[in-house]
Amino acid sequence: MMKTAIMHRKTLTTMGAQMDDWSAGDWGGAFAGVVATLAALGKGLAWLLDWNRAGLSSREVRLQRWEESLAGRERAYREEIEQHLAETRAELDQVSHTMAVMRTVLAEVMNELRHHVPDSPALTRAAEALKDS
Repeated sequence: MMKTAIMHRKTLTTMGAQMDDWSAGDWGGAFAGVVATLAALGKGLAWLLDWNRAGLSSREVRLQRWEESLAGRERAYREEIEQHLAETRAELDQVSHTMAVMRTVLAEVMNELRHHVPDSPALTRAAEALKDS
C-alpha cells in the first residue's frame, strides 16, 4: 500500500519517492525542516542537561547547608557537653574537698572520744573504716 502526499501541488510518493520532481524550494524546505528539527533536538538536549545540572547544583547547595547546619549543631552540643563536664568536675572537686575535711574532722573527734571510751567497739570499727578509705 503506497501512501501519497501532496506538496506544492506536486505528487510525491513516500515509499518510492520520486525526488526528481522536487524543486530547489522543496529541497530548501526539506533542508530547513531537518535543520529546525536538529536545532530543536539540540536545544531540548541542552535544556535537559542544564535541568540536570541545576538539580545537581541545588542538591549541592542543600547538602552544603545541611553540612553547615550539622556542624553548627555539633559545635553547640560539644560546647554544652564541655560545659556540663566542667560543672561536674567542679562539683567533684568540691565533694572531694568536703570529704577530705570530713575525714580530718572525724579522725580528730574519734581521737577525742578514744580518750573517754578507750575500748568502744563502734570507735574501733570507725577507725578501721577510715583507714580503708
